[in-house]
Amino acid sequence: MFLVALVTSHAQTVNFNNNILTSPPDRLVRDGRTGLSGLVGQNYTAVLLYGTSDSSLTAHTQTALFRVPTTASPGTWSGGTRTLTGMSSTPGSVVRLQVAVFNNTQFANYAAALAGGGIAGQSMVFDYTIPSQPPAPGSDSMVNFSGFVVYMPEPSVIALGLIGTGALFVLRRRKHSASAIQ
Repeated sequence: MFLVALVTSHAQTVNFNNNILTSPPDRLVRDGRTGLSGLVGQNYTAVLLYGTSDSSLTAHTQTALFRVPTTASPGTWSGGTRTLTGMSSTPGSVVRLQVAVFNNTQFANYAAALAGGGIAGQSMVFDYTIPSQPPAPGSDSMVNFSGFVVYMPEPSVIALGLIGTGALFVLRRRKHSASAIQ
């Protein structure tokens, strides 16, 4: 019974930060609208997705905000330790991870952004190897994470698209009405 309690008390965790990883590859999230500078602004949220396979990824309930525009670390978020509920705590086991980013002024959470077509960007799915307990320094980091570029349409582009669609609809109705009169 003591052994069962010991195994279950070591929940698997990961350090959900990209600013502590200093060696290649590039781990920054870049803003495709600003010439690929690092993404900034607390209206952007990073969420950790995890699972046993690419098709079983689940969004972690605890998210992280990107840093303020005046930060010395653009392209990074303020994360922390995340517990990977339901994942094996056996050292050497592999969990599949992915990082997704969405605009939290448009959507309340990642699921809403996904349903609303508002996903701003996401990393490639990558492996995370469960470290031994207690973890050695840095062994709980997302060392296989690679940065990515977020492309988000400007609100003005969206507005112009809606106006153009509306104009086409009006012209179509007008043309249909004119042909019905003749």
